[in-house]
Amino acid sequence: MDGGDGGARIRSVLVPLTALAPVAVSQGTAQPLAAACVRTDATVVRPGRGALVRALHASGAAHAGTTYLVADNGVKYRFPAKDSLTALGYGEGDIGSVPAPLLAALPTGADLDPAAATGAAEPRVTAPKCGAPAKDGAGDSRP
Repeated sequence: MDGGDGGARIRSVLVPLTALAPVAVSQGTAQPLAAACVRTDATVVRPGRGALVRALHASGAAHAGTTYLVADNGVKYRFPAKDSLTALGYGEGDIGSVPAPLLAALPTGADLDPAAATGAAEPRVTAPKCGAPAKDGAGDSRP
């Protein structure tokens, strides 16, 4: 993604599926996960990398809504409160913006909640609403 001249541009790269590293949760470390709103064949993030992001409005203006950590496993994790972000040493200047359809193509993992991290609360997934369920009940909001 490149937003250099005020507008957002998404770049796609086509590679053979066999060239992509598999993304999977290790056995014994199952985590709560909500499916992506937009189906994709694969999502790959460079290992050891990630980003703090918020969705862009259709106009290209930054949105002041939900902040997510997109991790190298291709999953987005919601920060439920600003103090959760601050507790990890991040601030507003660390947050980038991405087009909302790109975020919709990522599954949602557990909220990054300090209470859940300490075991004081159960992990919770607050997934974005994807729209009306499809006729087959799969929740696909594509036309």
